[in-house]
Amino acid sequence: MAKRSSRRNPNPRDRRQESQRPNPRSSGPGPQGKRGPRQSGRGGGQGISVSVDEQAVAEALAEAPGLVTASQLAELMGLTGDAPKGVSRALISLKETGKALELRPGKWASPGTGGEFPVVVETGATAEELCARFDDQRLLPIPKPHRMGARPGDTALAVVGDDGLALLTRLVSRGGRRLVGTLNFQYGRVTVVPDRRREGSLPVLRDEGEVLDRYRAGDRVVAMVVDDEHHGFAAVLERILDASDPEVADFEQVCLVHDLPGDFAPAVLAAAEALEADFDPAQRRDCRNDLVFTIDPDTAKDFDDAICLERLENGGWRLAVHIADVSHFVRPNSLIDAEAQFRGTSCYLVNRVIPMLPEHLSNGLCSLVPLEDRYVLSAFIDLDRRGQVRKVDLAEAIINSRQRLDYGQALAIIEGRDPGIELAEGIAESVQQSHELAQLLRRNREAKGALNLYGQEAAFTLDVEGNPIEVVQETSDVAHQLIEEFMLLANREVAAWLSDRVPAVVYRVHGEPDESRLAFFQELVTGYGLPPMAVTDRPSLQRVLKRLEKEPPASRLVLNFLLLRCFQKAQYSTDESLGHYALAFSHYCHFTSPIRRYPDLIDHRLVKFALGLDAYRDSETRPDYLEALAKRSSFLERRAQDAERELHAIKAARYLHTRLGDEFQGVVLSASGAGLHVHLVEVGMEALLPLREMGDDFYVFSRERLALIGRSTGRVLGVGTELQVQVVAVDIPRSDVTLAPAGGLRPARPKRRD
Repeated sequence: MAKRSSRRNPNPRDRRQESQRPNPRSSGPGPQGKRGPRQSGRGGGQGISVSVDEQAVAEALAEAPGLVTASQLAELMGLTGDAPKGVSRALISLKETGKALELRPGKWASPGTGGEFPVVVETGATAEELCARFDDQRLLPIPKPHRMGARPGDTALAVVGDDGLALLTRLVSRGGRRLVGTLNFQYGRVTVVPDRRREGSLPVLRDEGEVLDRYRAGDRVVAMVVDDEHHGFAAVLERILDASDPEVADFEQVCLVHDLPGDFAPAVLAAAEALEADFDPAQRRDCRNDLVFTIDPDTAKDFDDAICLERLENGGWRLAVHIADVSHFVRPNSLIDAEAQFRGTSCYLVNRVIPMLPEHLSNGLCSLVPLEDRYVLSAFIDLDRRGQVRKVDLAEAIINSRQRLDYGQALAIIEGRDPGIELAEGIAESVQQSHELAQLLRRNREAKGALNLYGQEAAFTLDVEGNPIEVVQETSDVAHQLIEEFMLLANREVAAWLSDRVPAVVYRVHGEPDESRLAFFQELVTGYGLPPMAVTDRPSLQRVLKRLEKEPPASRLVLNFLLLRCFQKAQYSTDESLGHYALAFSHYCHFTSPIRRYPDLIDHRLVKFALGLDAYRDSETRPDYLEALAKRSSFLERRAQDAERELHAIKAARYLHTRLGDEFQGVVLSASGAGLHVHLVEVGMEALLPLREMGDDFYVFSRERLALIGRSTGRVLGVGTELQVQVVAVDIPRSDVTLAPAGGLRPARPKRRD
């Protein structure tokens, strides 16, 4: 997979394999708080008439075995009918005060799960001290590096360290937080309907004359959420969100909704600019004469990994994976480190980036630019001719990259074509040999049960005003796989190396998929028309994926996507026993991207601590502190991913709005009594084809076949069905797209490619 760049939004090259469960619309904390769930609907006219006692929900959640959905919790409570809606509403309300934890989208747990407890942030004995107030009224100090930018009045989750200090792991809600929404005037009431629909509508605290003079129904506004004595949670209007410039408006909307960090403070930039390096080879392994090269997207500016491959006399290989030595410049407890920890990850928003590190580091001192000396932390891995690891050596090193290749140029070399650039001596042969080894490593992973899902992503090209004018499909070819396999190998071997040498490691873990979801997926593929196949473990999932390779690309894409939904979300943890299910690795960590991910920086410091380097003897190694950092990193990663998906959806909606009436290829993701949820292949988003638009027949939803069935024609429209659809309506701010059939519906089962 492509690596993150500073302009576009390619995936991290080692993330495709990690089976992140998609979440196209983020679910933020609700505004109802301690006053109980509202019953008046959420701006779209969909009222909720079922009221469920919040205290009863909280008590049932405390007794539930592990993570549960709202439906499962309703079943445990003995509730039927529409009760799950009321339970869901109560859970969202309880989440606002930290009395229910949504540890994964739609999956709930009681406070204390995983050692996390809700706290309210308060001022301590001095103005600069912050403390965490727990439900049992304990007031524990919060050390500076573990505050996450919290302010007095914020609600957060925290774990308690062995030293009795409160370590914040995620922000639940901010006092005085801002949101983006739409003004609604109805029966003399003015409300804001947030873009995050699950938050419900908020009454506006206002002066009647001022609101009527300055605002109109339908205005997109920025509002501050306050806890009002008379109205409960309410909104104070600040301004209209300027929609004249989509480039600014879309970016600002996503940043406000997801509470993303802004520009670096002047002090942080000054601290970064003050850093210098003469790149002295003393005390480092000198690799400047080795044939080192990088492969990145054509738009990349921050190069955080380079490789060098040497063929050994015994027929094996020596692979050197060189990673930017960010830890040399960003020292623990420094101003830059505190900012990096606060951000957690770089966030890539179509054609913008909110970086974790200032540009002087990310694109300058740390970036492995060609023909310049750079510091690296390197993994030297010896493999035999079968691709089995025989020796691993980690060391600080210095390199001078001979060649910078983009993926297209690397692919041309692999395929024996002219890359269109002058190549340094030996580069073409090294790329060919690297490709040979990478494919061997890929086959070895698959033999051990690794799941390589098929996917593609739509990337937009924007004009100067921020409007999407072109969309390109990005997929993983053998050039991407070359780098991906080497990074996966390095991450695996570093994790195993560290596990024997330090008290705790920040691993990248991925649990087994949910059995009920796998059973449902088995129903889907059977309903699609494939022969009945067991879907219970990695070997059976591999057989399903192999069988799906014969399906048309669009149907294969959607079925892989639906399988992805069965998996848990990969996250960070110090629990060594969890492993990584999709990769079939017992040990795995993130080591290869410290420019853009804080967990990689943590593990770099742990490596240097294990190497006994004097400057890193004080590195954080306490398991409870590392676990707090792991939980925090998982939260910040999910926040960035939600923001990235939301902005992509907004740009997709803008693109489709310019093409109202045009036809697109679609594939059915799911069917219900409301219609068909269709994946639009060209733009990579989901849209609704309502039942009312399907005028060629009277369709009835079949639960047994998970499809709509035409009463007269017998036509079956279910998961994987390819359709030509027409875009008939688009709501850009909410990324809602409505479809209609285009020129009649195609047969339900497309012709397969054998």
